[in-house]
Amino acid sequence: MPITSTTEISRAKLAHPDFDHQGGSALHTKVATLLTRLGDFIDSRFFYQNALANSSSVDFDHNFKTALYDLVAVLYLRDTGTGELTRITPTSTPAISSFTIAATPSFTTTKIRVTNNSGSARDIALVLRSSPPMIDDIYDVDLSTPPTNGQVLSYDSGTKTWKPASGANLSTNALSGLLAAIDFEQFTSVQTTGFTAARGQKVLADTTSGAFTIVFPSAVTGDKIEVWDYSGKFGVNPITINPGGNLINGVAGTRTLTMSWSRTKFVFAAGGWMAIQTQLPKQFTDVKISSYTAIPGQRVLTNSTSGAFNITLPTSPTFGTEIEIIDAYGTWALNNVTVLRNGSNINSVASDMILNVNGGRILAIYIDSTQGWRID
Repeated sequence: MPITSTTEISRAKLAHPDFDHQGGSALHTKVATLLTRLGDFIDSRFFYQNALANSSSVDFDHNFKTALYDLVAVLYLRDTGTGELTRITPTSTPAISSFTIAATPSFTTTKIRVTNNSGSARDIALVLRSSPPMIDDIYDVDLSTPPTNGQVLSYDSGTKTWKPASGANLSTNALSGLLAAIDFEQFTSVQTTGFTAARGQKVLADTTSGAFTIVFPSAVTGDKIEVWDYSGKFGVNPITINPGGNLINGVAGTRTLTMSWSRTKFVFAAGGWMAIQTQLPKQFTDVKISSYTAIPGQRVLTNSTSGAFNITLPTSPTFGTEIEIIDAYGTWALNNVTVLRNGSNINSVASDMILNVNGGRILAIYIDSTQGWRID
């Protein structure tokens, strides 16, 4: 059967002969379909060019039909006698920087251009793959000795490669100190009973059901732990911090956190924990229509349309504790709301305060046992 022409098929650009006898077309179609499937699933191409002159380029038709940045290109020097390949790397002679590998203009998804700028003619070979690279595909990573669980890579200046370092893992080398110094925003689940914190945690503490203790772990310089009042109850049921034998702000023993809606950051340095406490944004209550005892840090919304009632200030407040009371419906003149001092002075006087101005808003800040609550 004479062959009159060939047909190029598949992305691998395979050549298949045509047939010019009766029935040959159907057979050709079936064979072409088979070869197309085989060719399209080949994930690599091999090219070579002998004596590529300096300052010259060669275009290779890979026909992957995808952009160069989605491909892996590895360039080699080729021994024309044996066919042996030697990978060209940043530290080889010539170095990879002496060559340019780029998409061919106007054929950016089907052809690749290699330019030789090494100073002399070179016999080269190019392997192009469509599969994503693995770490051991990278020219300067030597994984001939497989790493173990938790091991890190260390640079070997002799071989100019990264290798698994003997004994180097996250718990024993200097990297652990770096990790400890990074604020990872690692929130815990909400804790309602005694809890032992880990380095780097942000502990969400809910003391609604009662006070409890948070125990700190052993620490190194740069460690951080934060304790958040998740439910605004520290003023009612304080949280106790056990620093694990270390100092807190230079003082031995435990520390009690009593500011509701607060966040306290502990940073370990020079043999002890430094504590910095800030109050979280005030939390609005639902609208109160009857007597209510406020929690430190709250904004209490009131509606006295149905009758007068009392708002009781927190017991045993600490310096800086704030309470805000708001006439949400403009009814204080109709039915007064009385602020009960609950054992502390108000503006240095041992008496309660009546709120009777419609649409009013007061901010009570606790100063000390003499001034008590300062309300302006």
